[in-house]
Amino acid sequence: MDLGQRQAAAFADTHPNLRVARAVLRAIEMGDLEALRALFHPDAVQIEYPNRLKAKGDRRDLKQMSADFERGKAILDRQSYVVRRAVADGDAVALEVSWTGVLKIPLGALKPGDEMTAESAIFMTMRDGKIIAQSNYDCFAAF
Repeated sequence: MDLGQRQAAAFADTHPNLRVARAVLRAIEMGDLEALRALFHPDAVQIEYPNRLKAKGDRRDLKQMSADFERGKAILDRQSYVVRRAVADGDAVALEVSWTGVLKIPLGALKPGDEMTAESAIFMTMRDGKIIAQSNYDCFAAF
């Protein structure tokens, strides 16, 4: 790891908004809805741009995000994130992540137990230490 990478890693560990962003990913991995909801502002909005799962994209408030999170538990046995890059500037956070989900149900050519993957860019805006806006750009591998 070169000096720039070490400085970026140290910044990622100390910037409060990046800690919130990483906590969101951990709450999703753990399947902990209450921990997840606690990281979002009550007026939060998430935009999911069109992808292989949502051809028209989606726009959700916190109530809809919570319902979709619970529905996801019926589809996925588990999921995990690897953060490739994380930056913060004021109230803005940008993450580049690799996502893996293990399916409970068949989806396309995948069977239960198979892994589904995506490369994603996630942009968050914070207010009062919580996420007020989130935009996801998800690029799913063929399934």
